[in-house]
Formats: sequence, C-alpha cells, structure tokens
Amino acid sequence: MTMLHEPTARPAGNLRGEAPFQDLHEVVRDRVGDGTFHFYPSPGNWGDSLINRGSREFFQHLGLTCTEHERSDLDTLDPETTAGTTAVVGGGGGWNRNWISTVAFTERVASMYRDVVVLPSSYDLDLLPETGLENAVLFSRAELSGTEKASGSPLRFCHDMAFFCELPEAPDRTLPYPLIALRRDKERHHLAVDPDRNFDISLLGTAHTDAGGFFDIVGRFEELYTDRLHVAIAGAMLGKSVFLLEGNYGKSEGVFRGSLAAHYPNVQLLDWDEFAPMKVVGMQPIGVPGYQGEASHA
Repeated sequence: MTMLHEPTARPAGNLRGEAPFQDLHEVVRDRVGDGTFHFYPSPGNWGDSLINRGSREFFQHLGLTCTEHERSDLDTLDPETTAGTTAVVGGGGGWNRNWISTVAFTERVASMYRDVVVLPSSYDLDLLPETGLENAVLFSRAELSGTEKASGSPLRFCHDMAFFCELPEAPDRTLPYPLIALRRDKERHHLAVDPDRNFDISLLGTAHTDAGGFFDIVGRFEELYTDRLHVAIAGAMLGKSVFLLEGNYGKSEGVFRGSLAAHYPNVQLLDWDEFAPMKVVGMQPIGVPGYQGEASHA
C-alpha cells in the first residue's frame, strides 16, 4: 500500500548524548553531590510514563540515587528531613491553563526543600509565580527565544525526558496503515477534527503504566498522525514517519522547534487546516482492503 508520504531519513534513536542533558546533569549534581534526593514522578496519562521512564534511566545512567514519592506524600514527610534535601519534580504540561496543578505543587515543594529542580516542562510564562521559587531551577522543553534569553527568563532548556529512554527492539512486522492518535481532552486545538479510526492510545494507561507497551503499539505502525506529543516523540525515536499537530497552547510546536526539527527529519509539524481535508489511507477493522477514509469535523 502506498502511504501519503514516504518516511525520510531514519533518526539516531534517543538524544542521550546531547549537550542539554549534560547541562541538566550538572545542575542536579551540583545540588545533590554524592547524596540522595527526592523524586516526584509526573502524574498524567500513558504518554507521561515515557517522561518518568526517561527520568529514572537518566538518574541511573549518571549514578544518581533518589527516593521516589507521590505528590500526596508531602502531607506526611518530616520537614526537618526535607529542609536539607533536594527535590526533583517530574516534567510535563502542568504549567499551563489546561493543567495548572504543578504550579501550586512546586511552590509548596520549594517551601519545604532546600532546593528544587523541575525537569523539562512546557510553561505558560504568565502563570509563573513572581516569588516563592527562588530556590528552584526550571527546565523548559521548548527552546528559549532570543527575547526570553535577553529578558533574563528563569527557564533553562533541556530536551523532554522521554528522549532519554532506551529504545526497544523493532517489531518483526508493522501494520500497513497509519496510526491516527488524536487527543480527546480539553487540550484539543479548536480546529481539531475527529476522523474515523482515531485511537487515542495515551488514554489506555497512566503515568504509572509501563512505557514498554506504549513503545510496542507505536512501533507497530510506519506512519503516525497525532497531536499527542509523546506518541510523536516515541514515533520519532523509532524512525516512523510522524505528522505532529498542535494542541491549544503551543506545546507541540515548542518541542518540535527545540528537539524534533533538528534531530528527526522523519517528523513534520502539520497545521490542522492541512490535516482536516486529507483522505488518510487506512483499513477498516478486520479483513477489509484499504480505503480512503474521510476526516470529519468534531
């Protein structure tokens, strides 16, 4: 079957050897030394499990020792213990108008711990507290603009932690039709469409679900259409032909510009007005030959 676009050059896998991860390492090491720290993994859907897996592999790869805690553990931890300890807060999208909980959580962590490192996240700069995070280092997974750098932004760039994941072996065979994985939550773009065969795999698990299954599903396809950032990241690292669409606050474009565009020529950033009229080549569920499926507006 002929796909809409043939995949371009294969990627180099993960981005473990890139300089931004070295910068992150130095920041964490400066604060932890030879001691231990407390790690608060990201909450969320199955895509967030790639962030947590990459974070744990990052700590292990660099010989860093941590104790993991759920966010609710803050109510029971001894303040005398946390006051001399570093906290590392998992990255993600909890700093924007859709999901704002990480802002208040990090403020509370900063008031209890000696210092805090927030792993690469997507930020709405208007939501950053003016005070209360003086002992925190915030990493952004969107590369900073020249204006932000000149204005003394509190953010430092690093790739999303999912890019640190060790990759599984490729499956023996792949399916002859594309994966359409479009989100069904409040982060959807206002122009988002709801095509047939949409399979929002991120809702099949949580941030605590093993990321191996996520990679396994994505690895079964050669072509992906998605506005789920970690479907795109997994597909990029596995060498798939990825068409990434935007949600409603710029997260996808930020990571595309900061990481995907330079390292993964197999990924394209697609506008919704380009995707909506497409006839995405696919197959009906069982035993029916390929057909041209119309995309319809939600």
